[in-house]
Amino acid sequence: MATTNFVDNVTLVEASWLNDVDATVYEKISAYTKVDSEYVDLATAVAAAEAADMPLLAVPTLDDTVEGAYLKRGFFLGHSVIGNGMTELNAFCGLQGDEYYLNVEQEVRGISYVVRNTRTVADEATLGWDFFAGQFAVTVQAGNTQYIRGNQKAVVGELYFKNPTSGSYTVQKAHNFQATIVEMGANVTLTDWYGYVVNTPVSSGTITNGYGLYILPMTGITNAAAIRISGEDDGGQIKWNDTSITQLSTNKLQITLGATIIKEDSSGKLEFDLDSRQLVLTDALVATTVGAAGAASVLPANPTGYWRVLIGGVERKIPYYTA
Repeated sequence: MATTNFVDNVTLVEASWLNDVDATVYEKISAYTKVDSEYVDLATAVAAAEAADMPLLAVPTLDDTVEGAYLKRGFFLGHSVIGNGMTELNAFCGLQGDEYYLNVEQEVRGISYVVRNTRTVADEATLGWDFFAGQFAVTVQAGNTQYIRGNQKAVVGELYFKNPTSGSYTVQKAHNFQATIVEMGANVTLTDWYGYVVNTPVSSGTITNGYGLYILPMTGITNAAAIRISGEDDGGQIKWNDTSITQLSTNKLQITLGATIIKEDSSGKLEFDLDSRQLVLTDALVATTVGAAGAASVLPANPTGYWRVLIGGVERKIPYYTA
């Protein structure tokens, strides 16, 4: 059966949304998120919403099944006070959605928004125009006079896994945020792609402590890591301008410091590739005396060569011999 979303029909009620009655009608139409396409006018849509088989602003229960194996509550607007609902806390909510889904066999999205973009004339050469599919902001107004203890959070991703009424269950995977490119045409070039960007704060005030990424202790987890990278070689590296740390495909770690490479070789030995540069030992522990003679063989008169190192800023030559 064809369906439509009556949130698209906001223009039908905006002009008359001047009192509480019209606001309530708008609220109910917005909440009724999946209705037959035969509801082509406002009156029919309102009648359908009024005749819904559960109160639109009531908390849904598992006994109220609807077509498509979902239970309806949908969205409703207007700074509603909610308690023990989707946020698990008492809160004011400008736009709230609360739905149950039962035995669905397709992807479910609480909110889905697409911004489509086409240019047929040249974009501005020095500025260009950004597109935001979703933008969230918290603003502390200029009239604020008090010390604010509450955490200001523009975006929060939370997961809840309820204790089962009987038995137990396992959820295989879960993550709070995901960044990916779903489609990339064969004849498209994307110059730079970043899954997550932290910009430099625009500030004329004072930021005492600032961290682009802050990870709290990972406790209560069987196998924990603050950062987990599953890639190898180029896809498994943390990179700066001239240095990097890389997980090699040989399961070895490589540290690149400009032209200097430190890594574990294929035999498990620690390898220093100094690229014909000297090893510098700063504040090295040195001595001018030795202990009693040992049982090792006497050194030959002539060594094989000398290893040039800087110890405390002074070049020294350490002899080495044939094995």
